[in-house]
Amino acid sequence: MTEIKDSGGSFDVIRQRLAQQCEQLRQETDRVNQQRLAHFGQSEMKIFGRTRVQTENNCMSRDIVQLGDMLLFGYNVFIGLKSETLVGDVFSLYKNNKKESTFELEPIAIEESFLKDSRFQQDFSELYKYYKNTKLIQLIVQHQKLLMAFQIGERREDIRVFRWHVSPQGFVQDYIDNRGERDLQPPPAHDFQWTLLGRENQVLGRFPHINIEDEIFVETTGGDLTIKIENNTLSGEGVYAEPVEDATQSLDDASFAYAKSGRLILLKIRPYREETWRYLVYNRDLKTVVRLDAIGESCVALPEDHGIIFPGGYYLNSGEWRTFNETNDGFFFQRKIVSPNGEDILYIFYHNDDGQVGLLTYNLIEKKIKNPIYAHGYALAANGDLLLFSSEGEAARQHPMQLWQTPFYDAASQITEESDSLLDRIGNSEMVRWISELLSVCRVLEMKTINESLFVQVQDQLRRLFDQYLWLTEEEFRETSALLNTLQSTIQTLLDEYEKQKAIMAESAKLLNRLLEDVEPLKSKAASAPNENAEYNATLLSEIRHMRGRCIGLQERRYVDKDVLNESETVLNELETNVAQITVEVLAKPDAFKIYTAKLPELKLNVETVTNVLDLEPIQTQIEETANGLGLLSDLVASLETKDVQLKTNIIAQLSKIYAEINQLRSFAEKQKKNLRSSETKGEFAAQLNLFTQSIDYALSQSDTIASTDAAFSRLMLQLENMESQFGDQEEFLVELMTQREAVLSVFEDHKQQLSQALQQKALRLTDAAKRLLKTIENKAAACKSIDDLNTIFASDQLVIKVKEMIAQLFELEASVQAEDVSSSLKGVQDKTIRQLRDKSDLYSEGGNQIQLGRHAFSVNSQELNAIIVNRNEELYLHLTGTDFYEKVDDPVFNSLKPFWTQSLISETKDVYRAEYLAWMFALEHQGMEYSDDIEVLTEKVAQFASSRYSEGYIKGIHDTDAARIFKAMRESEQHADGQDFHSLARAYGALFLVYAKDHEQVFDIWLQKAANAYSVREHFSSKKLQLSLAADVAPLVECFFEVQGFATDYQGADLVSISADYVAFELVRCKGQLSEISLVVSHEVPVLFEQFKKELQADVWLQLDAMFKSMRHQVSMAWHDCWTICSQWIEVWSNATSRQIKPALVDELLMYILLNTDISFRTSSFDMTLVLENLAGEHELASDTYSVHLADFKLKLIDHVQRVVPGYKTFQAQRHEYLKQAEQRLRLSQFKPKPLTSFVRNRLINEVYLPIIGDNLAKQMGASGAGKRTDLMGLLMMISPPGYGKTTLMEYVADRLGLIFMKINCPSLGHSVTSLDPSQTADSTAKQELVKLNLALEMGSNVMLYLDDIQHTNPEFLQKFISLCDGTRRVEGVWKGETKTYDMRSKKFCVVMAGNPYTESGEVFKIPDMLANRADIYNLGDILGGKDEQFALSYIENAMTSNAVLARLATGEQDDIHALIKMAQGKLEVTSPLKQDIGLAEQQEMISVLQKMLMIQQVVLKINQAYIASAAQNDQYRVQPSFKLQGSYRNMNKMTEKVTSVLTEQEMNQLIDDHYIGEAQLLTTGAEDNLLQFKAMRNTLTEKEQQRWQQICEDYLRNKAMGGADSDVGQKIVVQLMDLVKSMQQVSNLSKDHSTAQHRQQASYMKASHAGQMLLVEHIKEIKDVIHLLGTQISESKPELPTPHIELINQPIPEIKALLGALAGTIEHSLSPLVRSLDKKMELDLDHNRKLIEISQQLKDLSQGT
Repeated sequence: MTEIKDSGGSFDVIRQRLAQQCEQLRQETDRVNQQRLAHFGQSEMKIFGRTRVQTENNCMSRDIVQLGDMLLFGYNVFIGLKSETLVGDVFSLYKNNKKESTFELEPIAIEESFLKDSRFQQDFSELYKYYKNTKLIQLIVQHQKLLMAFQIGERREDIRVFRWHVSPQGFVQDYIDNRGERDLQPPPAHDFQWTLLGRENQVLGRFPHINIEDEIFVETTGGDLTIKIENNTLSGEGVYAEPVEDATQSLDDASFAYAKSGRLILLKIRPYREETWRYLVYNRDLKTVVRLDAIGESCVALPEDHGIIFPGGYYLNSGEWRTFNETNDGFFFQRKIVSPNGEDILYIFYHNDDGQVGLLTYNLIEKKIKNPIYAHGYALAANGDLLLFSSEGEAARQHPMQLWQTPFYDAASQITEESDSLLDRIGNSEMVRWISELLSVCRVLEMKTINESLFVQVQDQLRRLFDQYLWLTEEEFRETSALLNTLQSTIQTLLDEYEKQKAIMAESAKLLNRLLEDVEPLKSKAASAPNENAEYNATLLSEIRHMRGRCIGLQERRYVDKDVLNESETVLNELETNVAQITVEVLAKPDAFKIYTAKLPELKLNVETVTNVLDLEPIQTQIEETANGLGLLSDLVASLETKDVQLKTNIIAQLSKIYAEINQLRSFAEKQKKNLRSSETKGEFAAQLNLFTQSIDYALSQSDTIASTDAAFSRLMLQLENMESQFGDQEEFLVELMTQREAVLSVFEDHKQQLSQALQQKALRLTDAAKRLLKTIENKAAACKSIDDLNTIFASDQLVIKVKEMIAQLFELEASVQAEDVSSSLKGVQDKTIRQLRDKSDLYSEGGNQIQLGRHAFSVNSQELNAIIVNRNEELYLHLTGTDFYEKVDDPVFNSLKPFWTQSLISETKDVYRAEYLAWMFALEHQGMEYSDDIEVLTEKVAQFASSRYSEGYIKGIHDTDAARIFKAMRESEQHADGQDFHSLARAYGALFLVYAKDHEQVFDIWLQKAANAYSVREHFSSKKLQLSLAADVAPLVECFFEVQGFATDYQGADLVSISADYVAFELVRCKGQLSEISLVVSHEVPVLFEQFKKELQADVWLQLDAMFKSMRHQVSMAWHDCWTICSQWIEVWSNATSRQIKPALVDELLMYILLNTDISFRTSSFDMTLVLENLAGEHELASDTYSVHLADFKLKLIDHVQRVVPGYKTFQAQRHEYLKQAEQRLRLSQFKPKPLTSFVRNRLINEVYLPIIGDNLAKQMGASGAGKRTDLMGLLMMISPPGYGKTTLMEYVADRLGLIFMKINCPSLGHSVTSLDPSQTADSTAKQELVKLNLALEMGSNVMLYLDDIQHTNPEFLQKFISLCDGTRRVEGVWKGETKTYDMRSKKFCVVMAGNPYTESGEVFKIPDMLANRADIYNLGDILGGKDEQFALSYIENAMTSNAVLARLATGEQDDIHALIKMAQGKLEVTSPLKQDIGLAEQQEMISVLQKMLMIQQVVLKINQAYIASAAQNDQYRVQPSFKLQGSYRNMNKMTEKVTSVLTEQEMNQLIDDHYIGEAQLLTTGAEDNLLQFKAMRNTLTEKEQQRWQQICEDYLRNKAMGGADSDVGQKIVVQLMDLVKSMQQVSNLSKDHSTAQHRQQASYMKASHAGQMLLVEHIKEIKDVIHLLGTQISESKPELPTPHIELINQPIPEIKALLGALAGTIEHSLSPLVRSLDKKMELDLDHNRKLIEISQQLKDLSQGT
């Protein structure tokens, strides 16, 4: 058994606390038990009385049984000579006549009883007739049968049993037969089964044993029976042992069996050669064993696992057991009777031989068995009376009997009153079990010795109580439950303390065992200590002293075995004394120190010869050990007490000498070590430094995340610190280490910064990409026609999956903020599209082009607000789509790019078809590559090439097909071009340059060489790289030639210089660099035309012309240009004269031919270079009919397009993009797009109330769709309500559904100082920005909703500016860009909406200008419109759905489901009603529970809303209590709804509501207390103290109001008080008249007296009025003299008048007097007035009191 010991105070505190709580629990249990006894009653077992029964004959009483109201008494009679035994000789019947204090057994004649049955009489007679030794042995009723058992032989089994039927009430009905032997079967002697143990349970070893459930271990070897609790065969000791008869037996010789009963293990053991079994009980909690042989014959378990009971006693789980002195052999368990209250159980044991019974009563609460009662028979009546008798051992006629009152009555026979109290609902039996368990806990906790397992069981038992007894949560048991929880916590604290104690005990035991293990070797060493080695003895002495130090240290530890420790310390002291004595004897010898003198030179030699530090360290250790040993000897000698001083002196002198030698040797070793280390360290440092630098590179390469970078940096720093600790003591190394540290820190900081930047950039890219995808998803979802389609998109669409992957990647990048943002946006898009889809089905018509708001239909604008640039009248304007906003773009950059204003694609102009551009770009991309002649393959490649060029506008199947055809035709023509693919003009200019360069350029020969090389490369490697390089070399000289000669450098935008240079290079390469091989290509028509030209000219004319050209080339700088010009004029004249139509290309070639025919060779080509294609698929005008273009012209225009048009268009696009971006930022367009909240719910109130009234107003302002559209547009929509009712949300939703621009003006930013619409007139930038937005809305004109929010924060004069805008003129004066403009909104889709609160920021009532209010439709969203109470109340629930996690899914579901669930929560609909959504029953129940809690909140919020509106509508002059400013808005509902769960109780819900409004009240500007009290008064939750405070506040409010308020002047206050005084006097007069009329039929004398009193009172009232008037007149006079009124009382006043006069007197005293005292600081006047008023007040008091 593991006991809990005291741990130095902690356990005392906890045990004291536990004892106090245990005592409280016992007291509480006793209290509850007394309540139980008082409620259910108490019955105890006690003797009621005694009596004697007289029989006719002498007999031995045998048994008695209760049969209904009769007692059947059986006995055995000894008749003697009587020949026949009759029934009356064996049985007699009695009736118990019980009175209050006595009882009497009245005999009943057998002839009048059931015993007269003839069959029974015959069987009875035959029994005694045939069996002479027949005797009655037992009477018993079981299984509704009366059994009469007779023994007819000498064996116990020789019996005959008569059977009778017995009714449920216990009355005998009829005789059955005499064959009931099988019915008389006793119950099992044990209620458990013994389990035999065999060889399979044996555990062999030095001390073998039997293993029982791995919990206890039993063996009978070694001469005793031992029970162990550890599976240890090395020891024969256990927790229990007793001797056996045979000490030589083995395990196989003995017999073992066991049984389990609750927390007990019962053992049945018979050792070898023993006749009787031994029975033992093992307590699993206490780990104790008790031998109880009495359980062998019979034993049963007590209820609730309390223990066991047997004939001779009992054993409880708590370890308590008891046996009674009576002999109990032969008793067997017969039956158990439980009292109806469950508290008492009667166990009956029966002795088969003499019929004796043992009655043992067990009390479940007290856990005790009362002293047993032994009798020879008992009879238990239905009322609990127990009749007992005992046989005296001899025959007699008088038989004494006892009557006991017991609690074992029949519950069915008791008449109980029905009750619905908590105790009745729990039941007496369950209360008894509960009380019993509590008392069991108390008993365990009160035990002096408690082990861990008991505490754990108690802890589990306390925890189980709450699961088993659910009624512990009732209010009546609240204190008990709290106490049980506290007790549970205390026990847990004790167990925690025990765990700590156990750990300390284990550690202490471990240290002690280790000490004992270390002491043993010292004993051996000390026993063999040498007599000649002083050093050895000194070392041993050091070890002994060290061990003693450990002993002293262990003394301080808790839970260590002090006895063992003290014993060890004694042993060590003895060892130290012995060793010290031996050592002194050794030192006294002459050669005592020879070991040192021989050892030191050897050590010195080793130091000198050592070569490294590692080898030196063991030598230094030996030196230190020698020094320590010498020190021990020195200490020993110093502490030596001896009379021989000379001896001591000699020893010390020798020690000092050796000490000096050791010190010298130590110093020498240190110097040697320093020298060796210096040489070794440099190499080691260099190697480690090299390794460190390599580690840096490796760490950087492996650090791809911030976390891995930090880890790598930490590893390197650790490595560096290790190096510093190793080499830091040397300055040269320390500097290098510091440099390395700074370098590592710098490089890792940079690396970490780069990683962080890369991660941020990646996260930013993912976020931007996700947001773009979300826009696409939103557009795609908006096209869905059903919810299923929408859900399909968000479940399986690739874009949605991609966004979710991006969210996961963002989380992986630790960008949780961006991930949550994208995730929320995705959810918001889903909710938004679901609502849009529902709105389309509910509100939209005409394919979504119209929306129905009430009875009006409106067109829906589908254009999104964007800034674009449009071309109007050859000028650019900035335009906002969907509006009338146009702003001229005045930018010189745009003006310079005017040719591109109308161009829509980069790939197409009026001169270039986009398929041409695609073919050209494809050709440039695939220069020198082989291509397929198969048009389909070529088309596929072109299509693949075009697929990534999105901005160029290609349509698959059209432009790619056309481009493939054009490309193929171009390549086919190029194969036959032979230079003709160069433009004719460029070829002509190039030819002129070539002829010129041949004669004038020095580098021409170099060009020829390069051309030869280029030709070789082209032929062998199919590369034109060198040819292009040659063209680049030629180009500068060509350009110079063009400039000098005056030739144009461009043609139709193409660069003629570069084309001409390319052509020159082409011709040079073609001729392989051979000058003689140069020839220029011309069309075959050119020589013919030349010959015709010469022929038609006269010969001399041609010769002159040719001579002129040749001479001109060498005379002037621009000769070639002049020749070209003159020649072209001749050709033009010639062609006109001969009516020839010569193509331009032929003209250029002809001019070149004419000018150069004698200077260079020409070659002709007959191939037509015109590209001709039919039936192109495109829609460009070039592709409309037959596509025809010369290859050279094709290349020329495409070169021009690439070099000029494409860059220009890109510049225009970039400029336009930047301008629009700046315009959007300047105008803040993104703010004007309506964005309804994702939590917005279009509920029934909005559908049935708000949307229709908004539709009616918008029809007046914008006009509805259809033929009935109004043309007289006017009006204003104004919504007034407290904050939080969703005004802005509702209008933003309407604007979004109509497609209107939502221009929200934040009026608090304007403030009260702004009265103009001119932004320049404002004092701050925020107000200016709001006015800019307002004027921008006017500038936009159409498709705008101008929404002014929180207008209560603006100046009414500012609001008046909108009067003309809201009437029929629809005009308003605005300011845009500093210029005043008049905006006319007639016929424009423009509306004005204003929203405000009833109170301003200072708490004052907000007043709207009357002229503006007359033009507005004003609605209070917080008010309930007529007949819409249900919708308004329901809206609170519907709007709050999204705020609660349980109900959030309903907000996007079917509205019918919401309404159905609300009805279920209200009890108006069955919970099992079907829903449209797939909602499980458990989830549905949870939703209903939450809705029920929300309905509680709804009722409170509705009350607060109504009170707020009513208070806001009241005039301050007529209030009777402070204004109420707490709000019952949707916002308040949402705030409380988000905290609601299904498990909240009503009390917790009320607390939640109170806490919310306490917080709301604290935020009020003024009146927090009175608003909160008014809120509680509204809910009837005011405490008595709060009620008094609220009444006081109301009274003070009325008094302050009556005095005119804090801001009124004194004179005004006096006037108010005087008016109240006059009014009060008038009430007195009127009341007097009314009372007179009511009493008219009473006595005449009283009438006259009353009438006289009235008249007199009226006169007095008039007099008082005069006095007051005189008082007011004389206030301004310096010395007023007021007459003292004289009032003489004639009649007693009427009671009502008496009360009013008293109140009037109080008014004068408490109201007028203080006011008069404060007048103008005129002290004398004030005192006079005050004195007069007091006199008047006193006289009025006297009048009211009748004095």
